[in-house]
Amino acid sequence: MAARTRVVMNGPGLVQLRRVVDAEAVHPITDLVAEDARRYVPVLSGDLLSTIEAEHLEGEGRVHCGDIGRGIDYHLYQEFGTSKMEAQPYMRPALFKTRVIA
Repeated sequence: MAARTRVVMNGPGLVQLRRVVDAEAVHPITDLVAEDARRYVPVLSGDLLSTIEAEHLEGEGRVHCGDIGRGIDYHLYQEFGTSKMEAQPYMRPALFKTRVIA
């Protein structure tokens, strides 16, 4: 059975995560998170879906969503909800999904 590491997503937890994750696995994991976010995002017009993309940097990866310049600025409302709208999380489930990279 593979060893498991518990990481709390705060400042010290992110430092721990950087030590645990092999640098070569970061980019494939980033791509998988972006793919899952695209799969989980609620789609009405497809505009928000079209903004989800992975960015590969040296030793780290980022997944972006939303585009204020194009008027697609409601990504946080979808993720966390509002007083008038139920949350429809898509980034957090994609991020916290258990992954195994061979």
